Amino acid sequence: MRALFGAPGGVGHLHPLLALATALRDRGHDVRFAVAADHCAAIERAGLAAVAAGLTSRERVARVMALPATGTRRQRGREHADVGFPYGFGAIAMPAMVEDLRPVVASFRPDVIVHDAAELASALVAAELGVRHVTHSFGTTVPTQRLAKAGELSAHLWEQSGLEQPPYAALFSDVYVDIRPPSLPGHPPAGTLVLAERPTVTDAVGGELPGSVRAAPGDPLVYVTLGTVFSSESVLRVVVDALAQLPLRVLVTVGPAGDPAALGDVPANIHVERYVPQGQLLPFCAMVISHAGSGTFLGALAHGLPQLCLPQAADQFLNADAGAEMGAALMLEPDLLSADAVRSAVEQLLHSTSYKEAAERIAAEIAAMPSADDVAGELEEIVG
Repeated sequence: MRALFGAPGGVGHLHPLLALATALRDRGHDVRFAVAADHCAAIERAGLAAVAAGLTSRERVARVMALPATGTRRQRGREHADVGFPYGFGAIAMPAMVEDLRPVVASFRPDVIVHDAAELASALVAAELGVRHVTHSFGTTVPTQRLAKAGELSAHLWEQSGLEQPPYAALFSDVYVDIRPPSLPGHPPAGTLVLAERPTVTDAVGGELPGSVRAAPGDPLVYVTLGTVFSSESVLRVVVDALAQLPLRVLVTVGPAGDPAALGDVPANIHVERYVPQGQLLPFCAMVISHAGSGTFLGALAHGLPQLCLPQAADQFLNADAGAEMGAALMLEPDLLSADAVRSAVEQLLHSTSYKEAAERIAAEIAAMPSADDVAGELEEIVG
């Protein structure tokens, strides 16, 4: 079987696909990725073939911000993705990806196309070719109102091909691989053909843990990150100030494009890095403070770690709400962020056993979900 994987720019959309792609490759299938040019090297490091296609994350965001009608410069918090997703992934990223995917498909002739839930071009190109397409969750299901608007903004591309666009930008029109634990809210609509897959903490960026992380245990280790897209120095500085006097070891990451020096002087108990592989780091942690991006959020839950969520935009508020609803996390809205609020939340999360117990219940649920290899076997049967 020839399987083509498609992802938009952004490692948060790339990482969730790697486990299934690797499983298909290990079962003897021919696997290829069509990804933003700045992700090709990461795919190749993972031992998979890659071809450049579509916009990088930086290009997509810049074009969204340049649209006068979107008002995305003024959109913050919960409303950000209501505008950013439809315009960023529907109006802007999809046309560029369709153009780049068509020659790839003509050359590779895939039997199935697997794509991230924000990569909307693959469903159209699969329909043009007459093959199955598989939407792969990046951690939560995109709300249907955002998908409906994205479908409106990209409907002309389907019309140009003489095809009728399925509802919700075609994300639920064929197979949907859902990596969200069953008990968390945020799953596809009823009637969708769903394959559950265990979320796997995967890393294609590289890097090593600081020696201090592997040192003999001392004070509890707290991991602080705002991801690779929305990392804000001002927010991180508030967190650093909050944790400065607590008996904790703290590892802060500022993102691959960030500068650790931008945080200024930090206390001796706090270590700042650009990027650390989460799969290596999380087993050493007592808790996580993050933006609640899906990769970090589900990775922490898979390790049974309580979380303090500081959502900024995108899918982060959906995850933070779910974590709080399940009793595994606390959330601070952006307008409530302060050093005192962060310090109080951290002490509550570490000193109360209920958050750890709730996180461990979800970790057990994640461990019981089908593996990527199980899903690969199911796709073999579905694709035939």
